[in-house]
Amino acid sequence: MTLLVDTPTAGLPQIQRAALYVLRDTLNIALGEIETAWAASDEEFANDFDREYTPIVLERVALIDFHEGFRPSLIRSPKERIPNVSVMCYRATPGAASALNDHMDIYNVPLVIETMLKASAAEGEEILERRAHRMVEAIMACMSRNQTLGGIVSGLSTNPTSNLTEMFPRKDSGKGNTRTAYGQEWLWQGGRIEYTVRKEAATPSHGSAFRSVQHDDLGIDQV
Repeated sequence: MTLLVDTPTAGLPQIQRAALYVLRDTLNIALGEIETAWAASDEEFANDFDREYTPIVLERVALIDFHEGFRPSLIRSPKERIPNVSVMCYRATPGAASALNDHMDIYNVPLVIETMLKASAAEGEEILERRAHRMVEAIMACMSRNQTLGGIVSGLSTNPTSNLTEMFPRKDSGKGNTRTAYGQEWLWQGGRIEYTVRKEAATPSHGSAFRSVQHDDLGIDQV
């Protein structure tokens, strides 16, 4: 694990990729923890409001459904590809401490994590909203436990912004086509969390300014 100090750039692609590996390795575990933690409260809530108790199953994210960078096409994903997660870094701004440091540039890098959730029409809006809230909680738990993204950055904000989108219905023909007017109706809802990552940059004293990025540099274990 090596801080990305010896690269004279903002490190956007490295940060983006490291965050995606953090979620790949920890998100489904966190979803299981949150699923268990909420079970008793959900049952108590159902009893208090005279409703039928339905355990909330949090669908795990398949390996193929972790994405790097902007992915506007995910809004058209078939139900088999939801839930999904995408991670993106799109800009860097000079940190306030840069002006005080003669030997190093300090960048603030927004790190955005987006997710899409689903529920069948039979499950309903309440189930979907709970899944969306809990997916965001799980993502935030993963990032709070990995604030250096495997040791490559100094840290990230502990008070990120987060929000859920409005729900919207889609019909699915069963053939991966969510644009058809026929088929079973599903409900979709998205979530978005934005962090600020601190990244230092200094020009290397010798050799290439762009060393190769290995999995070890990102604190990643092979799977």
